[in-house]
Amino acid sequence: WEDSLPKIYQEVYPDDEIIWAANDLGFFGEEGLNSVIQAGQEVDISPELLKKVIDLEVEVSGLGNRRGITNKIESILKQDWESVEVVFDKKIKNDNATNTFKNKRDHFQSMLGEFN
Repeated sequence: WEDSLPKIYQEVYPDDEIIWAANDLGFFGEEGLNSVIQAGQEVDISPELLKKVIDLEVEVSGLGNRRGITNKIESILKQDWESVEVVFDKKIKNDNATNTFKNKRDHFQSMLGEFN
């Protein structure tokens, strides 16, 4: 994904000159990153989640023993991939829906009480 090490190194050691590999990330350069971001947005999945799953696949690819990959994927999927704002918005919407339901229930119960 994005390789920030060359930039950080240059800031810390401005007089040193190191020739960094232009892309040591395989096909996960800027174009790959943009593709993952776009795909995530199209299907409403966090690009960070997609990156983690792809990273895991790359990590275990070529290994004869892929045991435990499902546990690792499950661990990734259990993480919270939404921003705090999105989580709060969903909580507020759920709370509002619950309150609306309770208000309607109370109204119907009072209407039923009138018939008793």
